[in-house]
Amino acid sequence: MDLSLIIPVYNTRKWLIECLDSAKAAIDGIDAEVLLIDDGSTDDSGLIAKEYAEKNPSFHYYHKENGGISSARNFGISHARGKYLAFLDSDDKVADWIYRDMLYMSELHGTPLAICNVTYINEKNKVLAAPLYQKTFSNLSDPVTSIRTDPILAYDTSVWNKLILRSFWNEHDLSFPEGYFFEDGPVALRLHWYADKVSILPGFGYLYRKYSEHYHDGSGSVTQQVFSMKKLQDKLLMEKDILSFIKDRIDEPGAREILNSVQKKIVGFSIEPLIMNLYKADQKVQEQFISQIGEFLSEEISEKALEELSLYHNSKYRLLTSGNRESLLQLMNHKRLAWRTMPVIEQDDIPMLKLPVNIYGRAMTPAAKELQDDIPLTRIRHINKSEDKIFFDMTVYYPRINVLQTNIQKISAFLFCEFTGEKIELKTETRLSPDLTKECGTIVCMDDFRVYRYNYDGAGCNITVDLNDLWKHPAKGRWHLGINYETPVAKGSRLVRSISPAAKKTITEDLSDLKSVNIDGSTEVSAKFDLRESFYFEKY
Repeated sequence: MDLSLIIPVYNTRKWLIECLDSAKAAIDGIDAEVLLIDDGSTDDSGLIAKEYAEKNPSFHYYHKENGGISSARNFGISHARGKYLAFLDSDDKVADWIYRDMLYMSELHGTPLAICNVTYINEKNKVLAAPLYQKTFSNLSDPVTSIRTDPILAYDTSVWNKLILRSFWNEHDLSFPEGYFFEDGPVALRLHWYADKVSILPGFGYLYRKYSEHYHDGSGSVTQQVFSMKKLQDKLLMEKDILSFIKDRIDEPGAREILNSVQKKIVGFSIEPLIMNLYKADQKVQEQFISQIGEFLSEEISEKALEELSLYHNSKYRLLTSGNRESLLQLMNHKRLAWRTMPVIEQDDIPMLKLPVNIYGRAMTPAAKELQDDIPLTRIRHINKSEDKIFFDMTVYYPRINVLQTNIQKISAFLFCEFTGEKIELKTETRLSPDLTKECGTIVCMDDFRVYRYNYDGAGCNITVDLNDLWKHPAKGRWHLGINYETPVAKGSRLVRSISPAAKKTITEDLSDLKSVNIDGSTEVSAKFDLRESFYFEKY
C-alpha cells in the first residue's frame, strides 16, 4: 500500500463531507487507505465519518476518547499500513492531484519528504492568500532541496501539506506532542531537519480553512480561538521547543542559518496573530500577553535576526520587550488599518516609505526593507494564439513603487517543469501599460487621508511561448509560467498569478487542447489555471 491518509475528526460536521469528498478524489488511482479518527466528537461528525467509511472501501473509521488532534494523529499512525503518511484536518480540503504528484515526486527523486504550497479558504470557500507560505515558496526555485540549502523552509511549519515516508518517520521516532495547541511546528521542523532532501511542489495542493474574525458556529478550528492563555503559553512553548532543538545541535552544518531563519519567522509571522487584534481584549489580558511574549522574545531572539528584519518588526519587538502596551496597540492598529496605504516617495532615487513619527520615531525608512515579505503583483491581461505560439500580455509591479518607463525594472519569463525543475526560457519584451496606472495608480492614505498617485506606465510586458519548445521537451507534468524580476525594491523569481476574465475565457475555450502530432506520436498539452489563478500548461 502506497499511502495512509490520516484525518482526525472532531466537531466539524459543517465541513466534513466536503473534506472527505476531496480526499476521495485525491486518492483516486492510488493504492491508499484513509483513516478517519473520531476523537470523541460531540456533534454528529462521528456518525458522518462512520457512514462515509461504510460506503467507501478505502475509508476506515475508528473511534477513540477525546484526546486532541495530536492524540488522534498518533492513534492513526499506529494503525497505518502505507509506505507514506499524510495528514488532513477535517475542516480543510485538498486538490485532486496532491497525493498522486507528491508520491510521484518522492519516488522520482528518492526523497523522504515532499511538500506542496498552501492557500487559505474562508467559511464561504473564498480563496485567500497565505502569507507564510507565500514567503516560503516564493524563495524556492529547485524541485529538490533541503532546509540546510534553503533555510527559508523553517517557515514551513505545518504537517498537512506534506507526504512523509513512514519508515523515515519511525526511524527518527517522531510523534505529535499531546495536550498542546500548535503541535505541528516542532514536528515540521524535525522533519525538515532530518530530511537530507525534500521534494517541492509549488502548486496549491492544500486548502486550509481560515475563519473570518466574526465567524463562529461551535465547530471552528481549534487553532483559531483568540485570547486564550493556554493558546499563548502553548505557542511560546512550541517555539521554544524548536529553538532548543536547534541550539542543542548548533555545531551541525547549517544550524546557525536555520536558527536565524526560525527567529525571523517568530518575530515576523508567529506572534502576529497573537497580538494583531489585542485591542479587543481587556487590559489585564493585554498586559499578560505582552509580558509573556516580551519575556520570550528578549530571551530567544538574536540581534542578527533583528538586523535583517524590517523597521515594523523591530518596532513590534521593542514595544513588546519593553512592555509598552499603549504604543504597541497603536502600532498594531496602524499596521492593520493603514500600513498598505502609506505613501512611498523617491528620495535620491531611492523609494522611501513615509511613516507616522509618533509611532515609528522617524518619518521615513527604505521601502525595500519594509516590503521584503512581499512579491510583485502579476496579472495576465490578454492571451492570443497563432498556429504554434501563444502571446501573453501582462503586467508586473509593486503597489506604490513607480515604474515610469519600461527600463525601470527587468523582467524575463520562463516555463518551469514542476517535476524536474527544467526551464524553457521565453521571449520577453517590456511594453507601456498606461491602463494599469489608470486602474491602480491612485491610493488614499488611511493615515493622513491624502490622495497619492503612482505611475505604472512601464510595468507591462509581452511574453511569447513557442509551443514547439514545449511539445519537443521530454519532461511531462505541469509547466508553470514564471518570471525573474529586478525592481527598484527587490529582485527574485515567482510564478505568474492572477488572470483577467478575458484571459480566462481564452484559456478555457481556445487553449484546452494543444496537440502536436509528429513521427513519434501525439503530444498533448492543455493550458490551465488553478484556484489561485496560477497559469500552467499540463503536458501528458
